[in-house]
Amino acid sequence: SVLVDLARAAGVQVCERTRVVDLLREDGTVRGLRAHTPGGSLEPRARLVVGADGIRGVTARRLGLLRPRD
Repeated sequence: SVLVDLARAAGVQVCERTRVVDLLREDGTVRGLRAHTPGGSLEPRARLVVGADGIRGVTARRLGLLRPRD
């Protein structure tokens, strides 16, 4: 959680206990995401969206980046 603390100190919005369900696109570019939290739904937008949900996560699936398993 040192990384989370550093991110917050740098002004990053960190959302814990949040499940990303889709990506928001405009003109073919990812501009945000749709997520569910215990407090309701979110649709934050950003210039840069980082998908850190793993090789088989929502980000890879929505972008069509999954490769067949060997």
